[in-house]
Amino acid sequence: MSTVDHERHSEDLGAYLLGALPELEAQMVERHIVGCAECKAELERLQPAADVLPHAVDAYEPPPSLKRSLMEEVERDVRARGGTDAA
Repeated sequence: MSTVDHERHSEDLGAYLLGALPELEAQMVERHIVGCAECKAELERLQPAADVLPHAVDAYEPPPSLKRSLMEEVERDVRARGGTDAA
């Protein structure tokens, strides 16, 4: 594996742990870490932080008006572009 490939995959480790990579990219990272002791060790080092991250902040329930105002903005944008009504 080239240095460029290694750097790209090592930069994706955090996103991989958080489940934020598209499936194909996640598979590429998985194949890379099988043969890369450095990235495998980094993944193991980052894992505890990824495990506690979901519990680090309280869940936030957005106000009901948020969806309404967001959809109104989308509809205005669609009409401004000459499209049909989004609703």
